[in-house]
Amino acid sequence: MVALRRFLLLCMLLYMSLPLSSQTDVHGKIQLQTAFLHLNEPSAADVWISGSLSSLRIEHSNPIIKGTLECSSSLSASSFVPEGFSHVFSVDKAYFKTRIPFFNDSFMRLSIGKMPVSWGYGLVYNAGDILFSENPSMSPASSFADISSMRSFADWAFQLYIPAGTFASVETIFLPPLEPLYIEKHITRSALRVQFLPYARFLESAELGASLQSNVLLKSTDAVKLYAGIDGTIFADYNLCSSIEFSPDENEAISFNKDTWSISAAVFYSFWKIGLRTELLYHPAAESADIFCMLSFSIIEQLNAQAVYNYSHPDNTMISENDDDHFLSGGLIWTPVKGFSLSILGSANIKKPDNFTSVMLSGLYSF
Repeated sequence: MVALRRFLLLCMLLYMSLPLSSQTDVHGKIQLQTAFLHLNEPSAADVWISGSLSSLRIEHSNPIIKGTLECSSSLSASSFVPEGFSHVFSVDKAYFKTRIPFFNDSFMRLSIGKMPVSWGYGLVYNAGDILFSENPSMSPASSFADISSMRSFADWAFQLYIPAGTFASVETIFLPPLEPLYIEKHITRSALRVQFLPYARFLESAELGASLQSNVLLKSTDAVKLYAGIDGTIFADYNLCSSIEFSPDENEAISFNKDTWSISAAVFYSFWKIGLRTELLYHPAAESADIFCMLSFSIIEQLNAQAVYNYSHPDNTMISENDDDHFLSGGLIWTPVKGFSLSILGSANIKKPDNFTSVMLSGLYSF
């Protein structure tokens, strides 16, 4: 598996050096941040955390193929990190895509490599994302980030997009276990998605999809997942998704796993200088729910304010008492010049402030 991953990276580098009529774009960002955390669990502590993140993205395209290579390097220092300091370098994206002549002047698209994959709808919670079922763990520190990138998962895959006329398309994907970041080792994922585009304002798009997870070591089926989702506008932008799973039971027979049944919904509405977003994730059988609410306000063109509320209601059958979490975050983002911004964020567990309180200052330069 490691050899295959290296081979794909080598193909990317060779392709991007081809002297064809082409265009190359280079983008990057540098982020510095420092934060103070007051924690009471698992033990009381007041901690300073500092870190940096640098990333570089190269996009190379010609009339036949488009390739993307993105790498990042992160540094962090805190008492939580072994030896007080850590450094991580990663290849975040490394893929190329090409168009294959199809019919009626349309094209199939083949993509190979470590690429971003997103099925279903929802920026924070997405029950339709059956390829990356684990929803992001909402924390006050992350809820103030660019929410459009919160569910930006990338993995090694072979993907084929097939247009089916003006109003529909079919997409197939296979994800080998080359780098088990989001799933257990030895698990492969194969999936099919059909997308419908009615082009009606109240229903802009709809999706149906299914995936099969297999354990290549045990040569067995790990899970079968199905999902459906819709997206449109009725006074406000909305989306709705639901997914179910069939997995081996105690007798190793594939059966409906009611605990994994999930529903997600989102509503976004903006007026004047105000934006409102609410997202919900609900597990009917487990009776657990998560809610994300964001209010954004443009004070002036260069200065924006945001407030975020997170609510989490866990499965009460697993605990002896109500243990709901309520987090409130607020802060300012100042963009004095294009490509550079400063932000300050304060967060607290409003139900148990002594358990979690934080203040974070960060600066970001992008080009």
